[in-house]
Amino acid sequence: MAYRDYNGGITIDVTVAKSDVRKIKAATAKLEQARRTVNELMQQSCAIKGKTAQMIVARCEELIRNLENLIADLQHEVTAINQIVEKYKHLGAAVHLREE
Repeated sequence: MAYRDYNGGITIDVTVAKSDVRKIKAATAKLEQARRTVNELMQQSCAIKGKTAQMIVARCEELIRNLENLIADLQHEVTAINQIVEKYKHLGAAVHLREE
């Protein structure tokens, strides 16, 4: 997304940044689907009696929390990438934007 040229100037490749955002959003969608699937498993396990079902529910809760944290982190990364591109667009001559 960004690199320094031989003069020390920073170049932001907007095309690469947009590609990164698309990839992150695709990964986020997969994580959201995994969260829904784990949530369904947890709901089904709640209907079952016994220690095994309780362990499944506990593990599902943990997995859901982890998935939600990963999703939030990726959403933060998308926001950060977009903010960086916008910030450097406004800096002008100090930074070169490569848009194709």
